[in-house]
Amino acid sequence: MKGYTNQSLRKIEKVKELIVSSLNKYQVKALGHRERCRCLKRYDERMSMQIEVKLPNDCELAELNYFEKIVVEAGEVQAAGFRNLMLGAHRLIFLKVDGELAATGAIKVPRDTYQKGVFEKAGVSELLSKYKYEAGWIFVSKSHRRKGFSTQIVNALIEEISSHGCYATTRSDNLGMHKIFTRTNFEKLGDDYQSGNGDYNLGLFGISS
Repeated sequence: MKGYTNQSLRKIEKVKELIVSSLNKYQVKALGHRERCRCLKRYDERMSMQIEVKLPNDCELAELNYFEKIVVEAGEVQAAGFRNLMLGAHRLIFLKVDGELAATGAIKVPRDTYQKGVFEKAGVSELLSKYKYEAGWIFVSKSHRRKGFSTQIVNALIEEISSHGCYATTRSDNLGMHKIFTRTNFEKLGDDYQSGNGDYNLGLFGISS
């Protein structure tokens, strides 16, 4: 623009970005679930964003390596043996920004004994048969956090499982993830219980057909 310094132009562009971001958030909040998904998709396109849901065997080696890196660096899983767990998943979910992997998620097929233990600890064994899959490994790389990517991963997961039930566990103090699950129609199941992997409690959430 004529008469404006480069610094002034940068400030103007920043203000415009903030206004657009605020409008997007308002529109997403005001819409119902189906319309909200459409709005998020348009928002993704403006940011050169892409979500891919893949069979593990269809993934390229580089994709698997980056997926594993993000999940392991989050500190919630052990690196040893994780590759085999990853390859045994029902689907892996990749959210990419400008071709770079920014967030991950997975639809897992839980072992019967593990799933039974989770529902027993939460005190809801009678609900076990409603949930075929487990959602997990929902992580966002440090440089892309606080952009709503976890919500988009969960939405993609829900669309993929269709009419099948799916449950997820998350730390009791992870209130951000609790809000995401509630916003995407998961419901809290049973009571929080002590994790077997550390000194913290876990909460159980589920979405069924």
